Amino acid sequence: MDDHDLNDLKLDPLIDILKRSEVQEVILALNPNIDGEVMSRFLASVISRQDVKVTRLAHGLPVGAT
Repeated sequence: MDDHDLNDLKLDPLIDILKRSEVQEVILALNPNIDGEVMSRFLASVISRQDVKVTRLAHGLPVGAT
């Protein structure tokens, strides 16, 4: 991830929001490459511990299609 480590992410504000609010679902929309996949899995594991449903956009969504 371009010289970044998953442990460098500042997730405490996100966790606080999930704990304090009535968020029921988080939808992840990250790049469909290896970095996006790793980040999605990591975030899903962190978020799901807060008893929040985690979903991800499907791969192959058309962009700019007419």
